[in-house]
Amino acid sequence: MMLCVKKDALTIRSTRPSFAARGNFELGTELHRRAGELCVRFMKEKIIHIKYCRITSDVSEYSFVYKNIPYLMRFESSKFEKGLGVSLNNNSSAFDHTDIELWLTLFFGEDFLNPFSEIDTRFNFVRGNFDFKIKEFDQFLKVIEDLPRKSYPIWKKKLFENAYVYYSAGVRTGFNLMPLNIGLFTMSLECIGNIVYGKRDKHFTLGNKHFVKLMNNRLKRYKQNDNYKNQVKAFEKFIKADIELLNQLRNSFYGHSLLHLSKDRKLLTDNLKKWYIRTSHDKKFTELSFKSNRIEKDVIRESPSLYKVGLRTSRLFLFMLLGLTRCIPFASHDFKTVGDMKETEKSEYKGIKMEFKIKVEKPNKTLNADG
Repeated sequence: MMLCVKKDALTIRSTRPSFAARGNFELGTELHRRAGELCVRFMKEKIIHIKYCRITSDVSEYSFVYKNIPYLMRFESSKFEKGLGVSLNNNSSAFDHTDIELWLTLFFGEDFLNPFSEIDTRFNFVRGNFDFKIKEFDQFLKVIEDLPRKSYPIWKKKLFENAYVYYSAGVRTGFNLMPLNIGLFTMSLECIGNIVYGKRDKHFTLGNKHFVKLMNNRLKRYKQNDNYKNQVKAFEKFIKADIELLNQLRNSFYGHSLLHLSKDRKLLTDNLKKWYIRTSHDKKFTELSFKSNRIEKDVIRESPSLYKVGLRTSRLFLFMLLGLTRCIPFASHDFKTVGDMKETEKSEYKGIKMEFKIKVEKPNKTLNADG
């Protein structure tokens, strides 16, 4: 956006195509002074309420610079409980901060873009603890500073931006839109596949899985190392199974709506069972958890866990697109179906505070030789 000062009015004009379509917004002279103050104070402090994880950090605040604009992130504030929010501060006269908010949404896996963020601590246990590490964040900042590349043609820049925007839309909608927003995460992957191809003569869909080539290329040298190759191959197999599950979910709920076909209901059911088993659930419990005749309800029940599959897969490939492979920050339970629930969980939503106590069975003491 940019500001155009006229003799008797202040015009706020968008330089972004998505906003420019809405035209210009003019303020009369009586609002001229106040609008100017608004521009200066627009980003003095923004509170981001974290929904699905708890942020842990060795520092209470961290300052950084992005595009020559200084920012200060605070992880402790009187406006939120420690670990359940971030205060993003900036005292410059810059009007538009959506770029850095988008990148922070990618880094943390939480919505930093929402201008109306509100306290909702019902599900902070789902992703577990997200450990903020300065070294990882600084490396991330160094990479994103010049993105998208000036050398990119216009079509590639748009695909690049769309990959991150689709991802951020999936994060914004969270559990509330599950399983529909799985489609947003997979649209991000589809964009990546076409970026990786690098030409305009074809279009690859999610089902083509062309984006997997990016992972193959990024992990190639690790698979050639005897110290890592077995672990890397197992990880690659795990991710490809997740991708297949996401493809089935997208086709069932977001794309082709294939659940009216019995064979597709069975295919989705089988993929969900495989997902449960590879995440350490036993076969008997898995068989009870997913039935073809009620698969819609089973998916809704597992929304928090399936959301994490979409989130982590999309984040993984977006980081790889940036060239970052060894320092991708994940929360402690991003790769688990269960969350990190404490014995006493406190939550707040719409001003209502709740407390849940979970009884944890203590294991029997091991008897010594004397009984």
